[in-house]
Amino acid sequence: MKVKSLPAQPAVTPPEQIKKEILPFQCTHAAFTWRPVVLEDDFPTIYQWMKRRYAGPHWQDTEATALMLKETSELALESGLADITIGMLENEMIGYAEVSSVTNDDISLYYPCREGDYILRLLTDPQRIMPAEIYIALLQSCLKQIAVNSIIKRVMMEADYHLYVYVLKEAGFKCLTTFIRNNEIAVLYYYEPSIAIPG
Repeated sequence: MKVKSLPAQPAVTPPEQIKKEILPFQCTHAAFTWRPVVLEDDFPTIYQWMKRRYAGPHWQDTEATALMLKETSELALESGLADITIGMLENEMIGYAEVSSVTNDDISLYYPCREGDYILRLLTDPQRIMPAEIYIALLQSCLKQIAVNSIIKRVMMEADYHLYVYVLKEAGFKCLTTFIRNNEIAVLYYYEPSIAIPG
C-alpha cells in the first residue's frame, strides 16, 4: 500500500510570514463569540465551506448533497449526538465547530478511546485571510466554550492538511498517535480542558 505524504496547506500562514497589515482584527479571545447554529439560515454558507478542497477528509464525500448533509446535521442536533456552534466576528460568520463523542465518530477506530473523549471538527471561512496567530486565537476561544461542559475530558483533533501541527501545539494540544486513513497519514492530537490554555 502506497502511503501519501502529508500535503501542505496554504490556508494557514506560518507566523514568521505574517505581515502586520493583513491582520484584520486584534488577536484576542474576546474578539470572537460563539452561538448555536441555525441550520435554516447558516447551512448554505456552511455547505460551501464543507465542499472546499481543504475542508478535510471528514467532509470530503463527493456524493453527499447539500440536502443530505443538512439532514445529517439536523438529526445529530435533535438526537443530542453533536453540538454545533458558529464562530462570529463583528456579526460575520467566521467559524463552524462540531463537537461529538468519539464513540459516534469513525476516529474511534484508530485509537483506544476513553470515556469523555470528544472530537472537534473546526471549519473556517475560506474567503478570509487566516494567519496562524488568528487561527490559534479562534481555536482557543472555541476550546473555552467547550470547557464549560464537564463531561468532556479530552478534545480530539486531527492534524491533516487542514491544520498545521504548530497551530494545535500553540493552542495547547498534545500528540497522541499517528494513523493511516484512505492511504494518507493523519496525526491525532488531544487537549485536556482541565489544563489552562497557554497565554
